[in-house]
Amino acid sequence: MLRSRETPHDLIDLLPPLERKAYDIISSKSREGGITQIELWRILGIDSKEGSKIVLKLMRRGLVVRKEIETNGRKSYVLTLPGHLLNKEDLPTLVNINLIEEIPCFTCSLLSVCVSSEESLWMTCPKMSEYISRIRK
Repeated sequence: MLRSRETPHDLIDLLPPLERKAYDIISSKSREGGITQIELWRILGIDSKEGSKIVLKLMRRGLVVRKEIETNGRKSYVLTLPGHLLNKEDLPTLVNINLIEEIPCFTCSLLSVCVSSEESLWMTCPKMSEYISRIRK
């Protein structure tokens, strides 16, 4: 926490290099809705144990806040600067890449027909209907 004459900038300037790098990354992503802890760890090239320690130190100093979210049925945290934390509805949607890879159009022999047609053929495609029904569950 800040002492009576310290400013947040004083604390930031005194951070060890890895904590400073983490803070800078969080700061750069903060106004866009933040960054998940897992994404931060991946960017820093560290494991969750070390990453958690860094995040907790930044939180204790009042430099970072985190909000719990659920992604693909799993608990996760989004990190932002204080005052930048948004409502859950404002957070960026985290995409499950597996759902994108399963889109039937990518392996369909009729893709070129759908693309070149002025009609929206994909809207009546049984494979696409089945896919959409499956991901809505």
